[in-house]
Amino acid sequence: MTGASNLPIEVTSFVGRAHEVSSIAQTLRSVRLVTLTGLAGVGKTRLAMRVANDLSREFRDGVWLVELAQLQHGSLLAHTVAQSLGIHDESGRPPLDLLVEYLKQHELLLVLDNCEHMISDCTELVNTLLRRVERLKVLATSREALQAPGEHVWTVEPLSTSAAEMPVPFQGDGGHAPAVRLFAQRGMAATGRFTLNPDNLSQVVKICEQLDGIPLAIELAAAQLPVLSLNEILERLDDRFSLLRTNRGGFVPHHRTLRDTVDWSFRLCHTDEQILWVRCSVFAGSFTLTGAEIVCSGDEVQREKVLELLSALVSKSIMLREEQHGQIRYRMLDTIRHYGWDLLAEGGTAAEIQRRHVQYYLELADQASREWFGPAQLEWIRRLRAEHANLRAALFHCSSHPDVLSIGGRIVTTLATPWIHDGLAAEVRHWLEQLLAELPPNSSQAGRLMAVTALTTSSQGDLEPSRAMASALRQHAATIGDKFALAHALVTSGAVSLIGGDYAEAAGMMIEAVDLLAAFPQSRAVLLRVQAEMAIASCLLRTGNFSKAEDHARQAMALCREHGERTIQACSRMLLAQAVFRQGKPDEAITHVMEALRLRRALPDPLTAVLSVELLASVLATIGDYQQAAVLLGASQQLWRDTNGRGLRFGFISEQRMESERRTREELGEARFTLAFEQGAQLSLSEVVDYCLGGGDALPKTPAKPRPALEYPSYP
Repeated sequence: MTGASNLPIEVTSFVGRAHEVSSIAQTLRSVRLVTLTGLAGVGKTRLAMRVANDLSREFRDGVWLVELAQLQHGSLLAHTVAQSLGIHDESGRPPLDLLVEYLKQHELLLVLDNCEHMISDCTELVNTLLRRVERLKVLATSREALQAPGEHVWTVEPLSTSAAEMPVPFQGDGGHAPAVRLFAQRGMAATGRFTLNPDNLSQVVKICEQLDGIPLAIELAAAQLPVLSLNEILERLDDRFSLLRTNRGGFVPHHRTLRDTVDWSFRLCHTDEQILWVRCSVFAGSFTLTGAEIVCSGDEVQREKVLELLSALVSKSIMLREEQHGQIRYRMLDTIRHYGWDLLAEGGTAAEIQRRHVQYYLELADQASREWFGPAQLEWIRRLRAEHANLRAALFHCSSHPDVLSIGGRIVTTLATPWIHDGLAAEVRHWLEQLLAELPPNSSQAGRLMAVTALTTSSQGDLEPSRAMASALRQHAATIGDKFALAHALVTSGAVSLIGGDYAEAAGMMIEAVDLLAAFPQSRAVLLRVQAEMAIASCLLRTGNFSKAEDHARQAMALCREHGERTIQACSRMLLAQAVFRQGKPDEAITHVMEALRLRRALPDPLTAVLSVELLASVLATIGDYQQAAVLLGASQQLWRDTNGRGLRFGFISEQRMESERRTREELGEARFTLAFEQGAQLSLSEVVDYCLGGGDALPKTPAKPRPALEYPSYP
């Protein structure tokens, strides 16, 4: 895992700052917190990415970026960090607890980008993490220092435009001041033919000086080269800045320069381009062409012209175009987006654009709820991840505006299952609590929220309030005579009973729900039926009735296969594998474990993976393949730590694991067992899956850097 990271690939050249990169990296080798400060557009993020990339191999578990610009509320800061680290949690535990527990087992550099709009929350989180996690280091970017204990502040200055750095005689663009080189490189990218020469050098220098060496301002100016000459850029900058500096106060010089440059870029756009820029600022993070067409068209902007206008804004460096899994997405840099949002708010149309944004994401959530349980599931998992920031923004708006509270309730309840299966249980609970606190208690939407809340709270051990909510849901459904609502309430109540250890009661409720759901063919009803069948199988496994558990697991699996679903089918395969293994069928158990891993190979699920790997280790120990069993025991032990799913192991599985480890250790001897165990513990999630499906070929020879000693956590 050495060198792992989620840093984005650089798509444009990095100009200058070699000394800063080296010095900041050296500082981070000796201290635990460095904050890069400076004005907007000065290049803090690019500098942090370059430093982090250079340091990635010095941290056993790599460097991990947390992008905060699109986050609107500090209450979701810990959730966002956990998600960026890939911490998968289906229990809904407090995210700060998950973070601390995870980071204690890892050695990494955490990069927090754009902290300024939630500076106090970032300071509190960083302070807590550094105090409780000994080996963590943090590199932050912000327009102001965090003021945290032990912080080392590095002020990022604009790029040099100094004439003292100009080579004599002329040497192309390679030996000039960094600001000049940046303009030249971006000019070439914009036109395909621009180069520095003795005739245009003085003009480029003047432009860079006029822009105070601020990288973002220089890039915006260079983007105008396809339509303006250097002289025209200079003239327009001179005219615009003299006017602005006469009429606008309140900006310190460098800040004013950037604002003026963005202002100037805005005025160079055509009217319909300006309108689209402003309206697109409603999106948090990236968005699709379809989203822009639906949310931002109307009046002066015709829907069929949105693609043309987006392309124009991309060519002017206002929009960034990215491709993710074959889909084109657009986004704006934070400074550009905030400029547009300010104009949207001033123009009086913000409420209407915000309404369209919320409505668009409600319809997307509804479509996801219909199609997630089916053959398009992988596409929807990726799409919901890509749209996460926008869904958050919609929910935040709904939770703070009474007229759309019910829409927020619909979004979170329809997305609860996909999000929980994607490890976002804690965030689901956050939004449930936010919305329930505002909705009338007797509303139908509040009832739906209570059903999901009962599940998330019970998984965290809050059984009494969960039982009360589940009971109220059953009574309400019975009173109004709604059979589907009653089935849903029974599944909820049965799940609470299952978590509480009352397996007979849980199985009885789930069986009743299955009977009711047989009359409903919709995908949502089939999903509930699958969940009920799996819950029955879980109850039977816990009580030792392995043959009947197999029957119900097969029924759940068959329903998933019939609908082309993968995520829950993998879970049902795991239950089936456990049931047949306990009946003395190891070969069949291996088949089902392997298929569970294959089903989620494209997007591995840590919980499914750890249960699969641990069961496979037990099966291999039973049939005498002790070497691979030891590797998988080590891998599963580390995955349990990464997954934070310890409460999801129940009695006999813990005993099964302990017996497999005892037998394997005894057969291999302490030295061979420890070596294989530690080799497995070094594997990442994807490497573990590859190792299992590849027959052991992915095993590293020796760990590059040992992890801390593995200790056996106690599981119920």
